[in-house]
Amino acid sequence: MFGGQRGNAALDDAWALDLSTDLWTVLPPARDGAVLVYVPSRGGRMPQIILTGGTTAEGNADDTWSLQLEDPVTAVAASESTLPIPSLAAYPNPFNANIVLESQLATRGSLTIYDTIGHRVRNLGRLSPGPLRRLWDGRDDAGRIVASGVYLAVLETPTSRHLRRLALLR
Repeated sequence: MFGGQRGNAALDDAWALDLSTDLWTVLPPARDGAVLVYVPSRGGRMPQIILTGGTTAEGNADDTWSLQLEDPVTAVAASESTLPIPSLAAYPNPFNANIVLESQLATRGSLTIYDTIGHRVRNLGRLSPGPLRRLWDGRDDAGRIVASGVYLAVLETPTSRHLRRLALLR
């Protein structure tokens, strides 16, 4: 449910109803200039919507929200989380030629770069447990230089998905 009115004041908040508990929760605040990406289901994973960045009434928002969806999309289950997920580091960001992606993996995983509409740009490989350090040179899987813009680095493990917004400036 979006918006509404309280007295003479218009509301711009968004609410979600959990059908299993009949409880309403407030969704993240409205923001301008954010990136919203739909990630389709694949490999047995549920589809999800990812919201990152933008500007709220409090200032710049440097966080990421993830909402798992069920097929068919009807409601959000109570066990699903919309917590910030900050565990993938990227520097320098914004970048011009190369960016370093770092994390610490407890299990195996994979690192992939996507554009803002969810198309895979570059697969940076399968990863073993332990420290992660990968360099992305701003090229796609075919070796072509990609355009300036916002890209998403997605680190996936069997139990989690971590995302970091990357700004490429040519």
